[in-house]
Amino acid sequence: MHTYTDRVISDTGTGEKLRLEGLIDYPRHRTLATIGVETGDWTFVAYANRRGRALTIRTDRPEARIPSSFYLDFTARLNLSGQTYVQAGVQNITDLEPAITAYNDTGNFAAEFYDPIGRRYFASFRHHF
Repeated sequence: MHTYTDRVISDTGTGEKLRLEGLIDYPRHRTLATIGVETGDWTFVAYANRRGRALTIRTDRPEARIPSSFYLDFTARLNLSGQTYVQAGVQNITDLEPAITAYNDTGNFAAEFYDPIGRRYFASFRHHF
């Protein structure tokens, strides 16, 4: 799925209209793709998430630019029975680190835009009684 944001306008309550498209909360381009394969008792799923570049504030200053980001996650699941499965995966396989940007409310990088934790692994076991 790809989303293109053409225009977002906010009314400040004072009659002034602010254009928000292209800013941190409204990047012009967002893409989410998922592909999965089931083969017997195994299921494999890959998730790709991309956000296009944006700005922290509307300015020509390069410090306000947020580069595009791309994250790839992978999950594998083994069904042991009709009521039990084991699952494991990796999030942020490429271990992309956030770019440093200015004019953020939350620090020196855009936490709402990037995965600030980095690569991580998970495993789970589930049994229905």
